[in-house]
Amino acid sequence: MLYVMAAYTGLRASELASLAESSLNLTTGVPTAVVSAAYSKRRRNDVQPLRPDLADMISVWLVASCLCRASCGQGHVARDMA
Repeated sequence: MLYVMAAYTGLRASELASLAESSLNLTTGVPTAVVSAAYSKRRRNDVQPLRPDLADMISVWLVASCLCRASCGQGHVARDMA
């Protein structure tokens, strides 16, 4: 999922690494990802609009990773993302 997000958004590696589930707004009319100022190139909170198909892929991945954490324990999400 990491490579897909990189290709679809153009975010830098540090910006992608800074994203958390709370950084994503996938349920509004225009899905977005918010990169905090500490990780943004311009040192301000950046809101990146996401393509609807990418938002759908992220939603499915989040559900699957949540199920994995529940059944397998913590720590599997980072490995699944690569």
